Amino acid sequence: MATNNAASMPSVVLEALKEMGYSPDTSMAASVESWWAWYTATDSWYDHDEQVDGHTMRVKRLTLHPARRVCEEWASSILDDDGTKIGTDAEAVTELLDEWAGDTRFVPTAQKCLGRAFGVGTGALALWFDVRPTEGGATETSIRARRYDARMVVPLSWDDDGITDCAFVTRAYVDGAEVHQMQVHAMSDETGTYHVLTRLFDAKDGREVTSDALIPDFDTMSERPTFAILRPALDNVRAEGTYMGQSVFADAIDAIKGVDGAFDSLVREIDATKVKIFMSDELFDMQVDKDGAYRPIPMSPENTVIRKVSDAGLSHMYEVYSPAIRSAAISEAMNAALSQLGSLTGFGADHFRFDKTAGLRTATEVASDNAEFMRNVRKHENELRPQLEGLLESVLVCQRALNGWPVPDGCAVTVDFDDSIIQDTPAEKSQMLAEIAAGVVPAWMYLQRFYAMGEDEAKALAAGPEVLDFGA
Repeated sequence: MATNNAASMPSVVLEALKEMGYSPDTSMAASVESWWAWYTATDSWYDHDEQVDGHTMRVKRLTLHPARRVCEEWASSILDDDGTKIGTDAEAVTELLDEWAGDTRFVPTAQKCLGRAFGVGTGALALWFDVRPTEGGATETSIRARRYDARMVVPLSWDDDGITDCAFVTRAYVDGAEVHQMQVHAMSDETGTYHVLTRLFDAKDGREVTSDALIPDFDTMSERPTFAILRPALDNVRAEGTYMGQSVFADAIDAIKGVDGAFDSLVREIDATKVKIFMSDELFDMQVDKDGAYRPIPMSPENTVIRKVSDAGLSHMYEVYSPAIRSAAISEAMNAALSQLGSLTGFGADHFRFDKTAGLRTATEVASDNAEFMRNVRKHENELRPQLEGLLESVLVCQRALNGWPVPDGCAVTVDFDDSIIQDTPAEKSQMLAEIAAGVVPAWMYLQRFYAMGEDEAKALAAGPEVLDFGA
């Protein structure tokens, strides 16, 4: 059974949730739809009809996709496949979790989820369980984290501390037929653990269908949520009482228009100011049309050669017209719009530039020049860290119960984000090594700080014979 995470919320699913006793939260649906249109540059502002003197004219604007670029910039600034470290209190468990995260591409999946979450206000990572039989009649459960954006997430039970029950809706294909797949992650009063309830609805007529490939009610054996809700650390002013978040560019729509309006003008300016050669009819090859008349062979619209009008009064067989281009003025306007875009989306006024000639800035320069960006990165990390750590701790609980992982009770997970973009990590390492050599701080703190090790593991490794000489 294949799935496709690109579905709008079908009414048949909402009705099914109501029959199950839930009141699904759809208060953000209109805002999410609007943000998605800007995220994908499909809003009617980019392509629409205008009436001019009784004539309908099609307006199509070119785009740099600034909304999506802002979101991808935030995602890559916070999560990085190489720099993000995942650790636990137990070394053996850390190795298992690292291997699982690498095999399932957890961090890249979370980064993609985060990009869309910043675009439409909310994203989610939910555990997916694939139970397969093994030799001897036993079973093995493959566990992965799948990503969803706000168009596929339906909060069912929540308070200020988080969502306890949530539904995730996608398109799926069963035996070649398209269906709406609804998965509810909810706490069971009978078992005290989270269950994944899966139902399928025919995409054409809405009738409920079944499949032997699905387990309708799967006990995850986890007492904690088997999903994580990812949101920007922004106050949602679009709807009260919802746990759904607000897009990072919700207040920057006019700046997005300014950026793409300037870019569209620049491209059209370049096209309009191309060198044009006006030539006399005598210089054009002739052809016979369907009426038998001789006419000049028409030129391509992209050609710079243009037939002169017979009464244009040109004194030569050809004349060259090369108008001045206003690229500098348009670039200045674009940079002004980019400055506002950066400021309104939390990066600071100097983060985005159209014609940056100084090359890439170092992490130290970013940190010293843009305190606003640093503060907002920390703010978003503090919002996201407990969600990711909670989901990974749920992975450990499920792996212990379903696959026999040797996970001790209360094993905690730590997620250390890669902050090299906003701080000079090599410089911090050098400074801490110098402090260790001077006896100011113990060596194990270096391993805990930069390698996400637990305190006991870091102390054991620092005291072992294989550890490097920190004073060298």
